[in-house]
Amino acid sequence: MAAPVVVGIALKKEKRKKHISDKLVAAAMEAGIILRFIDKEQPLEAQGPFAAILQKVRKPEWERQLEAYAAAHPETRVFDMPAATYPLRNRGTMVSFLDGEGWVFEEPAGQAEAGRRPQRCRCNVPTNTTLAEGASFETAMAQVEAAGLTFPMLAKPLWADGREGSHALAVVHTPGGLQRLVAGEAPYLQLPIMLQQYVEHGGCLFKVYVLGDTYVRVKRSSLHLPPWTWITPPPTSPVKGDNQQHAAAAAAGGSDPAAADGQAAATAVGSAQHGVGVAAKGAVERLLSEDGQPDLELMERVSAYPATKSWGRADTAPKGHGVPSPPAWLLQALAQRLRSKTGLSLFNFDVIVPMHLHRRRLAATTSAAEAVSSPPVEQNSSIAAVAAAAVAEVDASAAPHLNGSGTAAPAAADEEPVVMDLREAVAAEAAAASASTSLDIEAPQQAAAGQASDCAAQQPAPQQQQAPAQRAPQQAPPQQAQQGAGEPGEPQELLYHLIDINYFPGYEKMPDYESYIIQFLRSIAFPKDQQQQQEEQLQQERQQQQS
Repeated sequence: MAAPVVVGIALKKEKRKKHISDKLVAAAMEAGIILRFIDKEQPLEAQGPFAAILQKVRKPEWERQLEAYAAAHPETRVFDMPAATYPLRNRGTMVSFLDGEGWVFEEPAGQAEAGRRPQRCRCNVPTNTTLAEGASFETAMAQVEAAGLTFPMLAKPLWADGREGSHALAVVHTPGGLQRLVAGEAPYLQLPIMLQQYVEHGGCLFKVYVLGDTYVRVKRSSLHLPPWTWITPPPTSPVKGDNQQHAAAAAAGGSDPAAADGQAAATAVGSAQHGVGVAAKGAVERLLSEDGQPDLELMERVSAYPATKSWGRADTAPKGHGVPSPPAWLLQALAQRLRSKTGLSLFNFDVIVPMHLHRRRLAATTSAAEAVSSPPVEQNSSIAAVAAAAVAEVDASAAPHLNGSGTAAPAAADEEPVVMDLREAVAAEAAAASASTSLDIEAPQQAAAGQASDCAAQQPAPQQQQAPAQRAPQQAPPQQAQQGAGEPGEPQELLYHLIDINYFPGYEKMPDYESYIIQFLRSIAFPKDQQQQQEEQLQQERQQQQS
């Protein structure tokens, strides 16, 4: 049997037990790979040689030593080099390349279902702005207004580098809450911070783990505010009148049971927790206004929020949660684009579905179907009915999924984690680039024939680049206001939000994570021409053991 190769692991001691299980060490050994923990206080030269190094240590002295070792040993692959991780340590630069209109993705024609046009999806970040250290309340309010932010908002530490408090979160319900936050009343959330629009997303996010050429998508529970707190839709709402419709439905319909229960529960908890001093670890601290309503809700982690529940380690969102999964082809293309953009091989990212747009597509589809078989009704009663239905849909257990064309589709049963090979996305992106080049060559000929206008109308506007050091207030692009049901026969543009990227995340939270780690380790430890030989040799040894 060939001699095993050594892969070095550089992690904090408290992370070793979480990331590297005994089962993983044994499985790696069986695959011909020795996992060796690196002593960061000792010279790397004395601990090698290494076929590869996996690391997540944020110490300058370690980073200098690692960079020197990598330069002296180009045969050793490092996952990932410290410089590539720097943008992810600051929420202001983490997803800055998606500012503005974001990225537009076209579904490969060969993957579209029969009888359906290929999908078009846009992925961007929720509206946000960054408050610098020492910012006054007046400055903060001016930035909020310039960005187009509305309450409630989320406040997050600008630093995402693992330091104490970097996982803290606050829900800012009112201007008074923002004033208290800027004044330093939040014990573990101090300026500088990022203010981000709260987008109602059904309490479910889609987390995508990337390991080299493989990605795994699972569902996770997420922050879900009681419905009474998000009567005002986010600025990305397609129609500004939705605000009045939601308010009218809440007033005319009497009450929404889910909203009433949520308000009563939040008020009860708020009354019990007066927001004086520091809340107990894992709890939510509420700073109340004079009328007893929360100005500001503080938590050390999002999992502390009462409306957020844990549904286990695998596909953790509850059955019937009503949030449509982003298309697999989109997540595959997004993962590959992020991998290319960041230069990272080990990371994960979170995607949410803006439910106000999802409900608009559903309502428009339902209205179109009813118009065929039902007589017209008075406009006012129709608006009230649609608005009431939209508010009532906060009980997501009854909400159907949407298929790619925006029409209702049966809710899926328990969805398994999606696993795909990113090399398919690379091939699809190359094919799309080739097709784009062909279009560029043909465009002058089409213009001469007077046919260029339609092609130009389909091209997305160019993205404006911003300097990562200082983020300008980020406002939703105007074309988002036109997204909804679309015209008959027109391709729909589905909107999704990227909200977070993490380097070398907790892969142990994935189901059967050891098998994915081993697959990645084998891909980096053995060259392609030797990997097939390794597989054949392992198969022969298993057969000999069985016989």
